[in-house]
Amino acid sequence: LESGLEINSIIVDAKSGISGAGRAKVESTLSEEMVDDFIAYAVEGHRHLPEIKQIVEQVCGKEVHINFLPHLIPTMTGIFASIYVQVNDLVEHLDLESIFTSYYKDSSFVEVLEDEKLPSIKTVRGTNNCNIAVRRTSIPNQILILVTIDNLLKGASGQAMECFNLMEGFDATTGLN
Repeated sequence: LESGLEINSIIVDAKSGISGAGRAKVESTLSEEMVDDFIAYAVEGHRHLPEIKQIVEQVCGKEVHINFLPHLIPTMTGIFASIYVQVNDLVEHLDLESIFTSYYKDSSFVEVLEDEKLPSIKTVRGTNNCNIAVRRTSIPNQILILVTIDNLLKGASGQAMECFNLMEGFDATTGLN
């Protein structure tokens, strides 16, 4: 968002382990219902869409069309997001990977994967890590960002610990390694 590229639209296609549906739903047989299944939910609009839109537009300084569609997948934890960013005039020689690597160079928990590596939920499960890969798609001026996190650690408790550490002047990794 801060790269200077003119962003027109963003589609977030997020797949979440069933723990993302909440403890009550998981305990009420959701784990049994999800065996060999894959379902979309909040199709009319997810509760986090307004805050996502607010931050994106604040950073971009203009209106950006955004769609966020989550899916439940038959695994307990983890989020795998495929994010499609449509921009104006994506220069062919622009090194997208280096933009992300530079942006996250000081982040203890974010790894931008190189050399055609792709993120997976298994590699971040049980950690506070976030793995990212960035590619161009076959659609002109479109960027694909693939992201994986463990939604229980990076998505909730680990994020809270990281914020606490930063607010109290501790190293961001304290209690998270």
